[in-house]
Amino acid sequence: MRRVRARLDRGCYIGTQRTFLTFCTFERHLAFTTPDIVDQTLREFLRACARDGVEIVAYCFMPDHVHLLVGGTTAESDLVRWIGISKQFSAVAYRRSAHKRLWQEGWFDRVVRNSDDVGAIIRYVLENPIRAAIVDEVGKYPFWGSCTHSREDLLASIARRT
Repeated sequence: MRRVRARLDRGCYIGTQRTFLTFCTFERHLAFTTPDIVDQTLREFLRACARDGVEIVAYCFMPDHVHLLVGGTTAESDLVRWIGISKQFSAVAYRRSAHKRLWQEGWFDRVVRNSDDVGAIIRYVLENPIRAAIVDEVGKYPFWGSCTHSREDLLASIARRT
């Protein structure tokens, strides 16, 4: 019997709030190990962002998953719709280049509350490669960033929290 993960009410994903997301690759295969695949996937995410009024505040592509902190840019932004479209766009591009399925079904999420420390969430996203023992410093890992902040600003932000 397949377990279905409970979701919040759809209204929790509409508007300008931020959400922390994790998408895992199909069968946890190592898809994000080269700049071309990471760049291709990020481009498709950004194409969906432009279409659906969503911004990517922070991201980190790990070999078999991606962490994203995203937010709606308008009162009508629909993160569930954005998730579906961004996964679809990136899956089609990946299948054309790698001839494999990219994503497992579903996603993991956490809606960010006003009382949450957004800086701590960004730090968690960016320090994922350190926790996975891939690198010993965030700056040494190539597949992270933001579409709203420079890499330098993000590094400075997490350095202040040390």
